[in-house]
Amino acid sequence: MTQISRKKMRALLGIIFLIFCGILCSCDRGKPTPNEDGDAVIVLSESEITIRMGKDVQISLLKGKVHSHQVEPLEILSVTYAPDSKVINIHPMKVGQCKVLFFNKEGIPTELRISVVKRTLQPTALEYIAPYNIAHDGVSFDKSGFPENSALFSWSEAKERFSEITIEGQRWHLPTFKEWTAVASEFPNVVYYGKKDTLRTCYEQVVINGVTVEGNSEFFNTTVGITYAVRFKDTDYYSAWRYSYERYKDKVHKFDSRLVITARPIDLDLPISAERDLTRTDFWEQSSSLDRTVELPATGCIKMADSPNDVFKRGASGFYWASDLYEIAGGSYPNIFYFNSMYILPSYYKLPNDKFAVRLFKN
Repeated sequence: MTQISRKKMRALLGIIFLIFCGILCSCDRGKPTPNEDGDAVIVLSESEITIRMGKDVQISLLKGKVHSHQVEPLEILSVTYAPDSKVINIHPMKVGQCKVLFFNKEGIPTELRISVVKRTLQPTALEYIAPYNIAHDGVSFDKSGFPENSALFSWSEAKERFSEITIEGQRWHLPTFKEWTAVASEFPNVVYYGKKDTLRTCYEQVVINGVTVEGNSEFFNTTVGITYAVRFKDTDYYSAWRYSYERYKDKVHKFDSRLVITARPIDLDLPISAERDLTRTDFWEQSSSLDRTVELPATGCIKMADSPNDVFKRGASGFYWASDLYEIAGGSYPNIFYFNSMYILPSYYKLPNDKFAVRLFKN
């Protein structure tokens, strides 16, 4: 073979090798890699969950991509997800048990078992508030419910004596600010029974029996001096409330007043409006074993710097201590629960030596 022929042969073999490599690369590009997200077996954050009626939940897609799903049986719940989302939304529709199969691109299923249970009505904050104020002896309840029979304490006295106490076999404590706001909203002009025909909405974050509860609420102030509220919507603490500032009915105290609060847990399947539904007398005439009513006397307070021997606003306004402090740039001040003939306003107070009433909450 001549030198030229060898060169031609080597060139031809080189061309053939390049063509062969190109064919191999082309074939490889046509095949899906085993690590492609669409072909991976689906992995979920949960394999079995229990959810309550009326409360949508989300689970995470940890691996793979959902191309389709199947719910068995169909009537228990529905499932939604965006094409490239890593979040799967589950919407309960009926109490029962079911399974959901999620399929990847290759049709390989991943199973999620779900139990949908009936929502349990949770008690309102009124379930945990003492029925009476502390009496003058400082160790018992004043069961008369009249303003002059409530003992008044400085904040330090209230903290020291009532951080924890047993009365009538029950453990009680001085409530925090967030526990008081579970009774009435902390926002001004919300529980404003002295202002007619106003609808207020707000997002509340409170504590009920040690549980932090957050939700949207609406308050309607009527022309007859009553505020109605639908509180903590779409939560287990969904409830109807009625606030009124009322005179006592006996002759001795006919010029004295009290705050009367009634609350009722509501099933999530019953959508209600504070303005449309709670203002109807027949709503509150329907008896419920879960209804709770609390009366807070307008105790007044003692302003130590001004009149240490007189009770300011007794029979007109209620002053109640909370156990914690409000922190602001100018200092730290005790929180309080306050009401008068116009509104309720949990707030803070700058004179901790003044004397307020005490209403305890259950441990």
